[in-house]
Amino acid sequence: MEENKKPHVGFITERMLRGFGVDVVIDRTAKELVKNGFNVTVFCINTDGTYDNNFYSIVQICSGLHHNPLKTERSARKALKRLNSEDDIDIWISETYPFFMASRIMHKPVIVVDHGIVLTKGLNMIRRIIFAYIKFMQNYFYFTHAAKVINI
Repeated sequence: MEENKKPHVGFITERMLRGFGVDVVIDRTAKELVKNGFNVTVFCINTDGTYDNNFYSIVQICSGLHHNPLKTERSARKALKRLNSEDDIDIWISETYPFFMASRIMHKPVIVVDHGIVLTKGLNMIRRIIFAYIKFMQNYFYFTHAAKVINI
């Protein structure tokens, strides 16, 4: 790394929208990293401008969210492969499904932040099955390849 070059952190997340706790965590973490001398870019599928600021960059990426988690994962895999060309990113922080698979795809180290899975009590059977699938994939396929897993 060049002597005067600031380390560059890339967050990967589903969204940066008002009203979501994970998005607040990303925003606050990114701002603290900038205050501590890092460059930060947040890559997300959806954003509404809530977190536009002068601290870090937000880049919207093309990746679909589908009712079928296999389609969502296929789309996320393609998006992550495109993000591998971001040579100036030194480390990735994956914050949300479907991007936990980054630990298997990215060329640079990936830290995975597990915010947990929503409670499924009261959801219909199909939604419960989808969340069970997501939990299984995270715990047995994605998290096992991460450089670090941080549990909130």
